[in-house]
Amino acid sequence: MLGYTHQQTCVLVAALYGSLFKRELEAAFCNYRMWESLGFIMAFGYSTFLCTSTKLYVVMATLVVGFLGYCILEWVVRQSSPEAPKIEPETQERRRSKDGFENKGFRADS
Repeated sequence: MLGYTHQQTCVLVAALYGSLFKRELEAAFCNYRMWESLGFIMAFGYSTFLCTSTKLYVVMATLVVGFLGYCILEWVVRQSSPEAPKIEPETQERRRSKDGFENKGFRADS
């Protein structure tokens, strides 16, 4: 289960980095891998000095900060992007042809 969630997270982060840094893609992924490695080093470093409950608090705090950062990022990107054009939905009368059939391939010709 942990491997599946880690894989899904990696795919989503890669897609996010790909959409945010289109011009500096190589630098963005290098930066991502550097911070990921630094996180592994830090977790390995404090693993023998802290008890399990403290480690859980550290992980939960990191999760909350990361989620808040993601929400802020989404908000900033949404504010900076132009609005999508509003398309009025077609009514049933506009879609129908003069003889009343929507799909002309199944029209009953007499």
